[in-house]
Amino acid sequence: MEETIQLFSPPFDVQPGSQCLEFRYKLRLADLVVSVMNSTDKKTVLTIAYDGQEFVWHRAWVDVNNTELGQAKLGFRTLVKPLAGNKVALDDIRLLAGNCKKQGRWLFD
Repeated sequence: MEETIQLFSPPFDVQPGSQCLEFRYKLRLADLVVSVMNSTDKKTVLTIAYDGQEFVWHRAWVDVNNTELGQAKLGFRTLVKPLAGNKVALDDIRLLAGNCKKQGRWLFD
């Protein structure tokens, strides 16, 4: 039986235009889904599938295009099987002004 594990950011003020979500992650036997949620919508912006990579830190960047101003939250979700050795770790989560490519950042390192 799988369990859904979710982590949500505190609410933040949405800036007009594009923002770059940058974070570090480790996955072991689990996929990671990243979403942006506001009062009316939930949009998946990135899915990282576990592909056998070692349980070491990786960095990811993804553009978050904001069409509705106001408050929003970031959501990180994974499905795990208890006792299967699943592991997920997140760190250094930042939302930067402007799109990722303009900042010289790419999807993964």
